[in-house]
Formats: sequence, C-alpha cells, structure tokens
Amino acid sequence: MSKKKKTGFPKDLWVIEGVDRMNWDDDFRVAGPMPREEAHAEYDRLTENGTTKTAQDKSALSYYVMRQVG
Repeated sequence: MSKKKKTGFPKDLWVIEGVDRMNWDDDFRVAGPMPREEAHAEYDRLTENGTTKTAQDKSALSYYVMRQVG
C-alpha cells in the first residue's frame, strides 16, 4: 500500500499574528484569514522576505508568525 503524499489543502486558511516579546499575553492579528499563498506574500512583505521581524530575530521586540486556522 502506498502512502499518499501530504499536500496543502486549498481550503485551509492562514493568519499572520504579531507577537510582542515584552507582553506574551498580547498577541495581535495583523492579517487574515486568507489562503496560504496570499498569507506567504503578506508575511514576506512584513518581514522583508523573512529577514527581519521573525521569531529567530533575537534583536526584535516584536515579530510576526503565520498560523493555520480552520
């Protein structure tokens, strides 16, 4: 029996949320819900193509994350 390759489902929606390192309880929704391709484009715009304001950017006081909903 072959396993079916997992792919993204077209009806899945994504949101982009901001996380404030100074106040962990105060995440805020920046954009969404939207299709994955649109969310990636918006995330890239907000993070300058993933180079700034990400969870790995230790010097940023706030950063953005993409989360799947639904």
